[in-house]
Amino acid sequence: MSEYKKQNVLFVIENISRIGGTEKAVISLAKILVSSLRFRVSILSVESSEDNKIYEIPDEIKIIHLNCHERFFRKYGTLKKKISEMSESEKIDYLVSSGHNFSCFLLSYFSKRIKCVACEHINRSMISFPKRILQRIFYPCLYKVVVLTENEKDSYKFLKDKVCVIPNSVENKEDTKALVKRSPKNIILAAGRLVPIKGFDILINAVSKIKDSLKNYEVRICGNGFLKDELQRQVEKFGLNEIVKILPAHDLRDEYAAAKVFVLPSREESFGLVLIEAMRSGIPCAAFSSSGPDFIFGNDDEILVKCDEKLLGERIKKLLSDNELCQRICKKQNAYLEKFSVERIGRMWLEQVFC
Repeated sequence: MSEYKKQNVLFVIENISRIGGTEKAVISLAKILVSSLRFRVSILSVESSEDNKIYEIPDEIKIIHLNCHERFFRKYGTLKKKISEMSESEKIDYLVSSGHNFSCFLLSYFSKRIKCVACEHINRSMISFPKRILQRIFYPCLYKVVVLTENEKDSYKFLKDKVCVIPNSVENKEDTKALVKRSPKNIILAAGRLVPIKGFDILINAVSKIKDSLKNYEVRICGNGFLKDELQRQVEKFGLNEIVKILPAHDLRDEYAAAKVFVLPSREESFGLVLIEAMRSGIPCAAFSSSGPDFIFGNDDEILVKCDEKLLGERIKKLLSDNELCQRICKKQNAYLEKFSVERIGRMWLEQVFC
């Protein structure tokens, strides 16, 4: 296909250099599009600068760092001006926003001349009521709204056939048949933003109940967020300083290679990309039942746990002591991963949105 026939896709994201599932999902989708040879892809990152690159991004994907840290409506004005300039210099065929804050105002402004797509990475129930009203007002004029699970599609039924269910993809799926290949250490891993919804306080409570069984183990909670100091005080209150370590967000590849068990203690999780990454790395997982994990695992009660600290502690102890259970879980996780392959998810995007 000749170069001039390629369509232009512009992503808008708050900060492409932030460590998180949304950022990884945007980069993964951008890679899918450029690899199809049908698209030119640019990512407009509002808050990042050239100096704080985190992820390796192919040269074919153009990154525009605005380094804008103003209040929302000033950011909106800056974005509107920048996108208008880009639209004038070269036609933008698709404008894709990864956050409802920008999607409500920004996409609706450009929707008459560009195919605008809102990607929702959090559950609608977690969005404030005024913003849900704005979605009802502005989203009907959009080209598509993409959500991660079937349950979440029901939250947007007022949009009828404009809603698509396309989960996140997993790159470079690895064989998870044998834990011995990873040489895991005595590490229990959890990762995510240090905010209430992620449930790390529940995990710490669960660990406190089984701490006598964890004297040779380390629980690593990797993430950034405003609850860090409060969680650290909780660790000290239960005398868990030698067991629980709260680490800054960072590349988790080495953590995945070393972990014996991965725990997702979120009270509610829209999808759980970090869970998928742990599965890909061959780690037996335990997750609280909520919309995302339920979508991934169905009703698999060997992986899913009711949101209860006592039950979580018991499940962690079971995983650490029952190697046969761990191998069985990893085998099942390998099968669950099939529906999140880059090839499958790429086809869904190309057939349902970028068609």
